[in-house]
Amino acid sequence: MLKNKLFGLAALSIISISLMSCGLEHREAVVYDWGYFQYIHIGDNSIYQDKNDRSLVIVGFTESGLEQERLDMPRKLGKFDVKRIGLKDSNFYHLNDRNLSCGEKLKKLFIFDNIEKIENFYATNVDVFYNSETYFLEGSDDRYSYKHIYFYKPLWLELGYRELYASSDNYVRRHLPANVNFMNNYPIAKGTNLYRIDNIEKSEKLIKPDDPILENYTFKGWYLEPECINQFDFDTAPTIEEDSTLDLYASWEANN
Repeated sequence: MLKNKLFGLAALSIISISLMSCGLEHREAVVYDWGYFQYIHIGDNSIYQDKNDRSLVIVGFTESGLEQERLDMPRKLGKFDVKRIGLKDSNFYHLNDRNLSCGEKLKKLFIFDNIEKIENFYATNVDVFYNSETYFLEGSDDRYSYKHIYFYKPLWLELGYRELYASSDNYVRRHLPANVNFMNNYPIAKGTNLYRIDNIEKSEKLIKPDDPILENYTFKGWYLEPECINQFDFDTAPTIEEDSTLDLYASWEANN
């Protein structure tokens, strides 16, 4: 009997060692700071975690990040791509879960189509903006506690949210169409026309975003029409009629 017990313990020890050698044990990842964000390396597989892995997951905010009212989720931190927000161990089972919570000051968070998945992200008082002409969060869901989720209006319509809210009096209206669109308005054929979205209330001024970048061109400001005749005044609160949008267009000047 004792021999059998010793044999069983030895077998369990071998299994444990084997699992550890394969990277299956749960462990804490090294958390790095960059600007407003804290991140870990996740790589492109679910076995190893190394500082040279090519992709990152945002898992927190630095002290300066917690002081911001508006934040853009970055596309890159240094040379590495940002691919996720928050982490569940179901896909990266060698790492512990990483829950991401926002500070009390954050009101708007802008997410771009480099993000593949959002998990364990809690932002009760935050409006989240999906800046894309297409829905890009494959495999993610909206169960988490955002205040509102804003979409580019044509995408909002395509996803059927207008019909969803119209057919149900009890459905919580969290998915909304943004009422401000910044358009790339490229002078040459180049990618998506949507630069970003925003949403403002009546009598609220619009905050000017970071200037877009186009190779061999200089950005010259935001205008009210594609022909760039009337420049938009960010010092004046615009009037946006209900169920309409304010579309602003980038002006470009070719470099000599």
